[in-house]
Amino acid sequence: MDEGQFEPQRNGIRWKPLAIWMGFVTLLEASIHLYHDGRDSTFQGFAFMVYYITVGISLVVWWLFVSRATLRQKGMGIMGALACLGMFRCDGYRGDLMPRVSFRWALAKETPLPTMIGAQQDGLDGVGFEGYSVLETDWPEYRGNGRRGIVQGAGFQESWIAPKELWRIAVGTGWSSFTSVGHICWTQGQLDYGEAVTALDVQSGKVIWQHIDPVRFDETFGGMGPRATPTFEKGRLWTLGATGFLNCLDAARGKVVWTVDILEDNGAPNIEWGMTASPLIHKDKVIVLPGGGSGRSLVAYDKLTGKKVWSGGDSVASYSSPQVSVLDGFEQVIVHNGIGLAGHSLEDGHVLWEIPWTTMSKVNVAQPIIHSGNQVLISSGYQVGSVNLEVTQEDGNWKVKELWRSKRLKAKFNTLIPIGKYVYGLDEGILTCLDMETGERQWKGGRYGYGQFILAGDAFLVLSERGEVVFVRATPEKFEEIGKFKALDDKTWQHPTIANGKLFVRNSREAVCYQLE
Repeated sequence: MDEGQFEPQRNGIRWKPLAIWMGFVTLLEASIHLYHDGRDSTFQGFAFMVYYITVGISLVVWWLFVSRATLRQKGMGIMGALACLGMFRCDGYRGDLMPRVSFRWALAKETPLPTMIGAQQDGLDGVGFEGYSVLETDWPEYRGNGRRGIVQGAGFQESWIAPKELWRIAVGTGWSSFTSVGHICWTQGQLDYGEAVTALDVQSGKVIWQHIDPVRFDETFGGMGPRATPTFEKGRLWTLGATGFLNCLDAARGKVVWTVDILEDNGAPNIEWGMTASPLIHKDKVIVLPGGGSGRSLVAYDKLTGKKVWSGGDSVASYSSPQVSVLDGFEQVIVHNGIGLAGHSLEDGHVLWEIPWTTMSKVNVAQPIIHSGNQVLISSGYQVGSVNLEVTQEDGNWKVKELWRSKRLKAKFNTLIPIGKYVYGLDEGILTCLDMETGERQWKGGRYGYGQFILAGDAFLVLSERGEVVFVRATPEKFEEIGKFKALDDKTWQHPTIANGKLFVRNSREAVCYQLE
């Protein structure tokens, strides 16, 4: 037999083994994706990354060792693949850990700005907060009055679906939301030369002042910049940066009253995604969560001087903010830290009670929901779900009893809102309503990603991860979208703010203010 008859088979490209293998891994990935759809978007994202890596390695192995390509073809193929890969870059990740891929020559969406846009002033001449009392329509702290995410003094109106844009301004990178009181609003962002606290005029968007800490925080999945939201009280502003700088500032003029590095002061290492818990003001104290050991997990400083007043607990920090709540008639600080849920004394910070509840990576973000006098509902993502607890005390002895737990609501980094006997939240990006008495699901609908939402009257305002503002009827009967509009063009994880008839929304690059009334 002529030996040359077999030459085409030896030199031809062997496609069949590649097709069989690629079909198998693609079918496996599709099965995993469908199984976890609506259950765990993070695992879906992780599975996608494993799939892409597997495909890449498989292609290289096949091309070099199985394909029967010539040396010249192999060299050209590898060079072509590297050239194609060089055309793209990763611009961070979505909330489900899926990478955001762009052409390398496209403008980077999350590049920090060299300076703030707009003319900076030295405060507002003759204008301050002396004698000013916070109105119910103001938004003085993270998620508004009481950290509940509920708009006071205003309910949803049809005109909100197409509001007038007042201003749009670059604010640097980061995930801080807006605080707004009277004529000024504040937020935080990373600039080229430092981490900035910026005060803006609510009507015009002009920069009133900036305070800069010469630090930078950056990590792979969340990107760079501060995460916490400023807290206002009686003419002062307390801010916490991602690296642990706690500032007390003159709210009208930006002058520094005092500064403390809460990580260094409490011997605490920073956590993976940075200091996120917004400062809490209670009477004469500002309470923060550095997560130090040896009784320095939760710490209170004198709000006027920065002197440490008390500390308590041994847990590492997480990403939920401390809040003052009343449980079984006893006022205390509730915090969802890296280990679980804890109640601390407001007098000296010691732990009154605690219960473990966390994820594999110690990521707890959602605020605890206090209801029914002595019950607490907490929720976490990463397939952990929600649990409803009954907390009681008798003669100083605290007991925590689990009433129910459910995986029907997994709030990864989106906080819940209760209305009556029902609670609403984003279950891995899908809006969901649960009965708080039983844990049973009422409805589930609307894929908004890892955005945030607040309650305004009889409707939720959802700021989706894609930058859409969506209005949803706040009812346990059924899921019903009322209307929506596009506000931002980039990944959006911040909580929206409504204060005195204005809506403030932002992402990691810019902020927008809309006139609602």
